[in-house]
Amino acid sequence: MTRPTIIKRNASILHCKNVLAFAGILVCSSPVHAGDNEIEVSGFARVVAGYLDDNNADYLGYDNTISIDQQSLFGLQLEWPVSAKLSFTTQLLAHSSDTRDSGAEWLYLTYQANESLRIKLGKMRTPFFSYSEHLDVGYAYPWITPPQLDYSIFTTYTGANASLSHLFDGLQLYLEGYYGNFSGDIFVADSIFNNAGADDLHGLIAKVSNNNLEFRVAWHQTTASTESPELTQFATQLAQLGYTRSAASLNTRGTLQVTQISIIKEALDYFARIEWLDSRSRQITNPDVQIYSASLGLYRDSLTHYLSYIYFRNDYPSPQNEILDNVSPQFDALSAAYQNLFQQLPRDDLSKYVIGTRWDLQNNLALKAEVAFLMGRHGQRSLFSIKNDAEFDRQATLYQVSLEWVF
Repeated sequence: MTRPTIIKRNASILHCKNVLAFAGILVCSSPVHAGDNEIEVSGFARVVAGYLDDNNADYLGYDNTISIDQQSLFGLQLEWPVSAKLSFTTQLLAHSSDTRDSGAEWLYLTYQANESLRIKLGKMRTPFFSYSEHLDVGYAYPWITPPQLDYSIFTTYTGANASLSHLFDGLQLYLEGYYGNFSGDIFVADSIFNNAGADDLHGLIAKVSNNNLEFRVAWHQTTASTESPELTQFATQLAQLGYTRSAASLNTRGTLQVTQISIIKEALDYFARIEWLDSRSRQITNPDVQIYSASLGLYRDSLTHYLSYIYFRNDYPSPQNEILDNVSPQFDALSAAYQNLFQQLPRDDLSKYVIGTRWDLQNNLALKAEVAFLMGRHGQRSLFSIKNDAEFDRQATLYQVSLEWVF
């Protein structure tokens, strides 16, 4: 699978909890032809079971019962070569999780101008990470849960993308640029941001590779926004009282910049990956985020053994409290409410140590097992959905097994 993509249908059909039943419908569909150009059909599926060994919290939707409805999915990709240079690609996705909608994940036209230049128009995956394009295709990478899964904002965009590749004296050079917009819901741990948006979303990605060593650097920028009626009402109240800096600190719309760097080495008997992402924002609802990840894997015949370390943290802007204390009980209450708002913002420092094995049963089927040791910070959310704060020490172990299939 090199370009996973998706078409929108009636939501009641595509947002389906029974992934296997929906998969059966798609597999039994008849082949499609369009004149002399036959539509190429491919697909992928994954069934992921997970268990968290603590009953005081959830992580990525997993709790202390065995669950297969968080990351299991089925995807069907169709590519129609309209002409020698123009093609249409779409992907149907049936996802089992409540935090993701089944339906049109990608839907775009591709114009291959020449061997080097490619232009796409439509709905595509936002290229924040080196594996962003393949996040749904579990067969394409060694892990069950990719290191970047905790950072889920603006996963897709609708717009234009242009890429240029060139081979120069043994070096493979690649440059990509894109522009578009995003609108939808965002889920981070137990926080739900309804009707989030990314206007003027654009970025540049550059890659240099040689002898299976790749260096990637990317820069992205957008005007991000989220809906929070309570924050907007409070900010309006502060502005009416003349506390303009305090009101501005509660802004739910502002500039977001993301920088990413990765180094990837693939050899016959091992792989190594280092990836860093830094996200900077001026919004209280969209904190600064830093992610560091490192993975080392060994290939042994049909087995792949790997170790990974992932560190995630977020930071918020400092409060700008202009409200003087001891002026009146009303203003003291207003100041306390403002300070308390910042104190209650979810902090998400989390270290994750992962050990796993992948077994390639055949050339399109893989079985994986993975254990992730989660170590958060006391007093923070640390990307958990906490049920019992007093009893939860912010440490837990996530056990997962998966079956990955491409066809």
